[in-house]
Formats: sequence, C-alpha cells, structure tokens
Amino acid sequence: GVYLLKCQNCPAAYVGETGRAFHTRINDHVRAFANNTPEKSIFARHLLDKGHNGGDEILLHFENSYRRRLALEKIELEKLKNHHNFFLVNKALNDDELIKQIYSTSPHYVCTEL
Repeated sequence: GVYLLKCQNCPAAYVGETGRAFHTRINDHVRAFANNTPEKSIFARHLLDKGHNGGDEILLHFENSYRRRLALEKIELEKLKNHHNFFLVNKALNDDELIKQIYSTSPHYVCTEL
C-alpha cells in the first residue's frame, strides 16, 4: 500500500509505499526511531534530529501491484508538495512531469485538510 506518516510536533510528513503488511512497514520506522538508527528511515531521522515524536500513521491506498503503488505514491507526493500544511521529508523528490500534468488538471489538485 501507500502510506503517510506525520510528525506530531511540526508539519513534517513522509509518504512511502510497501508491498508488505502496513503494520510491518510502520514497525520498521518505529524500530529505526527506537534504536536510534536514522539511516534505516528518513522519517526516523527527522524525529531523532529534531527531538520530535511520530504522529499519525495513515494507510492512503491498499494496492498489491508494484507499478500501481509507485504511481499512487508519486500522486500522493505531488498532492502534498502543493499542500501548505506539510513539509515532506522524503529524499530526492523527483518531479514526474506526467503525474504533475495529469494531477494538475484534477479537481483534487487544490488539496483539502488530511
């Protein structure tokens, strides 16, 4: 699926995708934070560097197909890049012009509160 992690203390957020069970992937981030191993999770790195705590963990899309998960992840990243209430901590956010073109014509391009 595709998921969103939110920081409890600031507007930082992370969008990820996994083919494993949602709770298994979330536990990877939690362990990285608890074991002080920020190299295992960019979201844990944010929490550890800033002294913050994890907030909401939201499953945005349940999808088994790897290619569809990647597309959905890119769409969610594009949505949140344009959302003033979030600061994405994802590494190397590459713009995907096709996703941007398709999504920018969507009525959901102007994001609402998550």
